[in-house]
Order: sequence, then C-alpha cells, then structure tokens
Amino acid sequence: MTTPAEYREIAEECLQAMRGTTSPETRAELLRLALRWEEIADEIERRQHLHVADFLSHKPPAHYWSAFR
Repeated sequence: MTTPAEYREIAEECLQAMRGTTSPETRAELLRLALRWEEIADEIERRQHLHVADFLSHKPPAHYWSAFR
C-alpha cells in the first residue's frame, strides 16, 4: 500500500520537474499533477483517521467484557 508520505514525494518530484522546464503547458500540467498527488495523500489520511475514529467509537460485544471478570 502506498502511504501519504510516498504520494507527497511524488508530488515533490512533479514540482522539481516543473522547476526544470520552461514550457508553460508542461509547467501547468506538472503543477496540476503535484496538486492531485497532494489531494490523494490528504484523502488517504482522512480515511485513516475516520477508520481509527470508527474503531474507537465501536462498542465491543457484551461477551468481550466477561473475559475480564
């Protein structure tokens, strides 16, 4: 699974490539790609946080607690 950090590295590579070209069309496309990779990283983080929050708010079955008596 690709992590948000890895997607952000790809975004940074796009920005570096953008800085290395003078073509306005290529620069615009690389910037668009970098922004999209950042959005993907943000979405993955958001989903991970929702998953953790859902897990923490989930009440265990009643029989679970009987094991601790």
